[in-house]
Amino acid sequence: MWSLFVNIKGTVPEYRLLPTTRVGRDKRLVDVLVRHAHISRHHFTIHRTPDGYVVENEHKPDNNPEGSWARLRIYVNEEPVLVKRSVDEGDLITVKSEDQINEVSFRVGPSRVPGRIIASRVR
Repeated sequence: MWSLFVNIKGTVPEYRLLPTTRVGRDKRLVDVLVRHAHISRHHFTIHRTPDGYVVENEHKPDNNPEGSWARLRIYVNEEPVLVKRSVDEGDLITVKSEDQINEVSFRVGPSRVPGRIIASRVR
């Protein structure tokens, strides 16, 4: 089994990846809750496919060209994710602003502990 490791504020909680794992800051919409200014209500989704895992960017553009879409980006190993991209063991998913300040990072990898979700919230 694979997990998602969230690196924020010096802690790294582990979340077991579900067939579809939604990440964001609105507890009504997501499986992995991350409370951070750079994370939208439903920021990205990780899907399990027959070939592995895919990250899908859910942070959609709004009508304001200067809005958060213009400032925040999702990267996998420093390559931008505009729509979808495969992720492999050890890949680094990063949400960061254009100025590279206050980024939030996630690593995909083998689960350390058997069982369900290890952590339920990141504050």
